[in-house]
Amino acid sequence: MAVVLLSKHGLRISIETGRELFDINNALRDQAQLAGCLAVLDEVVRTNGGLSNQVKPRYRFTERYDDLKRCLLLDGFLVRERELAPVDPSISDSAPIEDDLVAGIKLTDLDPHGEIVGKLNDSAESFRRNAPDYNACLTNARVALEAIAREIARRKFHADPSAYDATKWGSIVAHLRKQDFFSVEEERGLVGVYAFLSPGAHRPIGLTEEEACRLGRSMALSMCWYLVRRYADHQKAA
Repeated sequence: MAVVLLSKHGLRISIETGRELFDINNALRDQAQLAGCLAVLDEVVRTNGGLSNQVKPRYRFTERYDDLKRCLLLDGFLVRERELAPVDPSISDSAPIEDDLVAGIKLTDLDPHGEIVGKLNDSAESFRRNAPDYNACLTNARVALEAIAREIARRKFHADPSAYDATKWGSIVAHLRKQDFFSVEEERGLVGVYAFLSPGAHRPIGLTEEEACRLGRSMALSMCWYLVRRYADHQKAA
């Protein structure tokens, strides 16, 4: 069935006996940027009733399907009445920023031990839990953002340690701004996002806790991406 479904939407797949799940996983990962992957997900959502009838006991399907819906929500897609729709229509043709962010981090020397990527993964896993841990989701995203800024300050600007306090976010970003790594306005943006992610931050009026968490995490990933790209550009220009 998996071969038929993927082939129907233009994806290549070859399955060996005993390696079914492994081969399906590899096929989807290798072709993740193709429109066919989203088309496969769309069909799974539309036909989940029929698919669930093939899994016994039923709860095994329900658990995995609920996890799929939360993963899609992290990437900006909402499952509503057996339809897959982008939360923000402007993202429908864009690759998830997290994929680009992780790839960008791995191209730099900012995360030699994989700890920053690990925190990003922990953030996603916290959102996907049953029940979701929204506080842990935002905390891990905030830790990743701070770690990127700290590593940039340490690696790019070899200043006297007394020039800034590496344990405090405000001191780190102020130091980077003084080194002309970014402008005052950009510093304010970073500080604002960090404050939004911090414990006790006010939830925007009209948003559920889940929506506020997804918004905060999205902003954190965008700021992480901005810092990584700015660092990469500085390294090239050096």
